[in-house]
Amino acid sequence: FAADSSDSYYYEWAVAKRWFAEFHPAIEVHLQVQDLQMDPLPKAGLTIALHPEVTRGGSWFQIMGSVIKASQGGVCLFAVFFQDEVSTLMNMMDMYDETCREKQLVENVHWKDRAVNGATPPSKRMNFLVLVKPSKQHLAKVETVETSLFQRLGQLLTCICRPK
Repeated sequence: FAADSSDSYYYEWAVAKRWFAEFHPAIEVHLQVQDLQMDPLPKAGLTIALHPEVTRGGSWFQIMGSVIKASQGGVCLFAVFFQDEVSTLMNMMDMYDETCREKQLVENVHWKDRAVNGATPPSKRMNFLVLVKPSKQHLAKVETVETSLFQRLGQLLTCICRPK
């Protein structure tokens, strides 16, 4: 399931949906225009948020609240461009995250030592990755056997990719 408030990428979504249907028919893809400040996301075990423009303020507070609440029991990966977006995102997480999840910030290794014509690219797309996962206290309430994040992601992907 993917949502965006604008239909400007509708053609690209259609291409992606066809690609998944052809090459990964076990994965069902739903893409739709949805205003996340008005219509909250459904609960999800894995949420990926690509470049939420959190530094613009305004409706982004409600949108981020929707994303954070929808992924409360699962894992969420945010990908942002700039350090100021990371700071704003972390502040929003503190505002909306009721389960005190663990947050891990990493710089995207794709950009490490990468230069274009000898110069660092002016805009490193998805430069910072923020991984948010349930706290150990929360997991202890939900699961009796402790599993690593990668085991949990594997379990989630296995559930998603099961043939129908």
